[in-house]
Amino acid sequence: MSRKLTNDDYYQYMRVVRSAKLKGREKGVLRTYADWYYWPDQRPCIYGLDQIAAWTGISRSTATRAHDRLEELGWVQVVNRPGFYRDPRVVFSAKAFA
Repeated sequence: MSRKLTNDDYYQYMRVVRSAKLKGREKGVLRTYADWYYWPDQRPCIYGLDQIAAWTGISRSTATRAHDRLEELGWVQVVNRPGFYRDPRVVFSAKAFA
């Protein structure tokens, strides 16, 4: 992404998510990622899939499938931190901002 995101971009992003042709679990995971993303600093969501699943109200395996599908479709990108291999850190792709 060429420009810095702002808190207002959260609302724009959520409008795009609501109208996207995604399954409910995928939208739920995407909404939870968006809630915990640091928009002003563009820092990834720091919570792992266990917490994302709990806040979304689905099992970890369902959250993992939803996450994998979102990554496959280009909605999210994974940033692996050195030394932290278990849970991915998620940043948003430019798909919704294009």
